[in-house]
Amino acid sequence: MNMDAIFYYLTTQFSTHVRFYDGNGRFLKTETKRIDLNDTFFQKIENTLLSLANDDAPAIACTNGYIFYGIIKSAAHCFIIGPVNIVHGLALKHTLEDDDTPSSIADQLFTHGMDEFANALLLLHNLTHQGVLTLAQCYAANCLEERYETLAQTTTSSRLFNSRESNTKHNPYSQEQREMLAIETGNLELLAKSKEEQYAGSLGITAKDPNRNGKNLAIIVIALATRAAIRGGLTQEAAFTLGDAYMQEIEDIKNVYDVAILTNKAERDLAAMVRDLKQSQSVSPVPAASGNPLIGQCKDYVFSHLHSRLTIQEIAEHFYVHPNYLTSLFRKETGMSLYQYILSEKMALVENLLIYSDYSLIEISSYLGFSSQSHLGKLFKKAVGMTPQQYRNTYQKRNEWEVLS
Repeated sequence: MNMDAIFYYLTTQFSTHVRFYDGNGRFLKTETKRIDLNDTFFQKIENTLLSLANDDAPAIACTNGYIFYGIIKSAAHCFIIGPVNIVHGLALKHTLEDDDTPSSIADQLFTHGMDEFANALLLLHNLTHQGVLTLAQCYAANCLEERYETLAQTTTSSRLFNSRESNTKHNPYSQEQREMLAIETGNLELLAKSKEEQYAGSLGITAKDPNRNGKNLAIIVIALATRAAIRGGLTQEAAFTLGDAYMQEIEDIKNVYDVAILTNKAERDLAAMVRDLKQSQSVSPVPAASGNPLIGQCKDYVFSHLHSRLTIQEIAEHFYVHPNYLTSLFRKETGMSLYQYILSEKMALVENLLIYSDYSLIEISSYLGFSSQSHLGKLFKKAVGMTPQQYRNTYQKRNEWEVLS
């Protein structure tokens, strides 16, 4: 086994230390690319971490709630990978709660996801063992499922009792259904009415801190709204990209009252995109789609490459199909040619940039892969009925979000 390659992968992937021991726990060496990372606290917990080594599965240990170590044991060796800063939502068996880990260590670490870290540990474990251990099995070996199942049941019973005592309720599910239906159908009027409905209940409590609770609820609403927009015909990439952008903005907001404003705007944006899509389809009615997955994948590819000079040949090659087959299938499923679809998507993006940005037409034409500014101008006027400058002058200062906000 090429141990040097394994060490190189782990030290560069997680920018941390990999400590190497023999089968008896005797230290052999440390591999690292981070000569600036001085983990002096490790000496205090080294023996504890070694005691967690298990031949059956990697062990994941947490200190201070945010600094993690992974321990891998084989017949001949033991490895400790860490410290690593991990974003997680798991209840781990191996937590060192009485430590005094200096918070300065976290400032020196890059942040990684738990799945990324666990998969790296699994790679090393599976390379040094017979058979294949899965991610689910790794988590089962490291998580306190039974304890948290009991806690969840206790918490649920307590909250049900308290809500009955205080006569508090959640908002009716029917209101949420009307809200999501409005987005799915692109009905901005129905969306506005559903948002105006008032009830004695509340959306729910997902966190004790009011700011965190507001952000959590906003993220849930946006996630539901993106899926409603997809059901309404919006491509997955378009919906998820917009949803991700709004969720990231919400995380940065300091004032909890601004969270609701931004959430409403996200829902309106998604509903308007569905509305615009349905209006464009009503001009050129399309047959009911048969659900061919290639069409959805093709639309997502177009959305992700609008900035380039897309060609049917390029798209067909990406999906390993003949261009003639792709164009025929696309027209059959959507009622328009693939070229028309690409052009309509680019024109929609041009409209968006003219309204919401200060980019010049030459910058927009270059960004979207048009041969020239005049070429874009001719196509835009044919599609929209006015020149790009006329469109910008008409709509830039009075777009509907300014009116509705």
